[in-house]
Amino acid sequence: MAVRLHAAALQHPGLTHASRIVTDWVVDPWTMRLLLAGAVVWLWHRRQRLIALWTACTSAAEWALRTVLRRAVGRNRPEWERPVDSAEFAAMPSGHAMTAAATCVLLLWLACVAQLPSGLVSAGTVLAVAGVAAACFTRVFLGVHWLTYTLAGTLLGTGLAAGATATWRATGPYSHAAARTGSTPSAEGTERGLPQR
Repeated sequence: MAVRLHAAALQHPGLTHASRIVTDWVVDPWTMRLLLAGAVVWLWHRRQRLIALWTACTSAAEWALRTVLRRAVGRNRPEWERPVDSAEFAAMPSGHAMTAAATCVLLLWLACVAQLPSGLVSAGTVLAVAGVAAACFTRVFLGVHWLTYTLAGTLLGTGLAAGATATWRATGPYSHAAARTGSTPSAEGTERGLPQR
């Protein structure tokens, strides 16, 4: 697949240019981190500081895990006679795919925690799937990753974020407060960083 997509990238420079805009600006890891940072600031402003810190730490853990895995696995990027794009560092797993997947899962979780309207959550889910798919496609189309590297990044990012959200639900302050009182947290608990239900 990567060979065919690279041939298409050479034949369609307009699509190649559009793919570079998407990968460099829309689904770039720093763009994803800025979106998540905005959500963290919003949570902090709402005095939900523990969950804000939990989200920020999960994002940092994603970055650290990706860095460690890249150094440990040490897979090289594809090499082409006529490259249309370039990237540095080891390639496994894909940073674009892993960061996009982890960020999207975390943002959807926070949307549910904040009890946003179901229509917004559904729209966010569609955008999240499209964003991760765009990250995977553009990295392979531009010839800087093999498909398996992007799939590995997607699975790792999704798994890490899903594990973090599950851990919060199981062991976070909300679960302890509910176990003690048998009810939802008080306003005081919300100010200490508990999600509103």
